[in-house]
Amino acid sequence: MEWDDQRSKKFLINILDTLKANLESHLYEFPEDTETEEQIKDIQHDLKRVSLTPNRTSDLRRYWRRYKGEGGGDWKKLANQIEDFLEDKSVSTVSRLKEFDKDKLQLITVEFIS
Repeated sequence: MEWDDQRSKKFLINILDTLKANLESHLYEFPEDTETEEQIKDIQHDLKRVSLTPNRTSDLRRYWRRYKGEGGGDWKKLANQIEDFLEDKSVSTVSRLKEFDKDKLQLITVEFIS
């Protein structure tokens, strides 16, 4: 899902960017912390695939406002809140379409006689 064209969901890009940046600095200090890395990857994966209704978007925006209101508060707390939020949400599975093969294209004409 792309949020670039949806003004109401651009804050989600900021959330993911913040989580990624904080994770990178965290892994620099604690390279063995794979649990947090997996948590952030799961959040990135699920957040892009969950259906974001207005109520769900409102909840996520509330978490983001609280984080920003704390002056860039505890990013792990933000990650835990989002993980708990996504826990019971169904993730949509999107299957890729097969690539178009021009070699298989055929022109078929049908003549109707009335």
